Amino acid sequence: MKKVLLIGFEAHAPRYTYSAQSVVDTLHGLQQGKIRIYSRLIKETFFDSVDAVCMAMTEFKPDVVLMMGEYIGANIITLERIAHNFNDMKAHSMIDTSDLNEDNAFTAKSGPVAYMSSLPLNTMVKMMRSNGVPADISNSNGTLYGNHVFYGVLHYLSIHQLSTPVGWLNLPMLPEKATLPEYLGQPSMSLHTCIEGVKLAIQAAM
Repeated sequence: MKKVLLIGFEAHAPRYTYSAQSVVDTLHGLQQGKIRIYSRLIKETFFDSVDAVCMAMTEFKPDVVLMMGEYIGANIITLERIAHNFNDMKAHSMIDTSDLNEDNAFTAKSGPVAYMSSLPLNTMVKMMRSNGVPADISNSNGTLYGNHVFYGVLHYLSIHQLSTPVGWLNLPMLPEKATLPEYLGQPSMSLHTCIEGVKLAIQAAM
């Protein structure tokens, strides 16, 4: 039995419904043929979030790790190609909850500028598209929490000489979140389509 570890950010406000959290909650424990999915929610915090994923990898010993976030403004599922070694909250006018400053603007001070996803992105995108789920590859995951976790986990694997395939996927927001006044008019994707897309991506990644 192959094991997939599915990681998603949890909502940081009760009135929000994160697409990543909803998919993680739905797919936890699911068995698809010879694949079993295990999932773990993490908080949107710097550094602690990386540790949480690494601990989950130690616990579950997965064959593949797929991490997920929500990208406001996206109308398709995107698979991220590159994780950058830089964190920047100010550029996005966001409040940082982990006292991020110039001393820890880098996820790993001694790490390379970037890492590449180790998942078969083209195969995953083709699988989703051929089954009616809009998807594409993105070359920039920004400088916020998602990119930070993506880079941090890849750096952990590198320094420990581990070869577990790891990647990051961003989902559009769910329709119920897009009805809130502050998000009205933003694109969304149904939970059903998000779930199907992630299941197809996992199938292709194995």
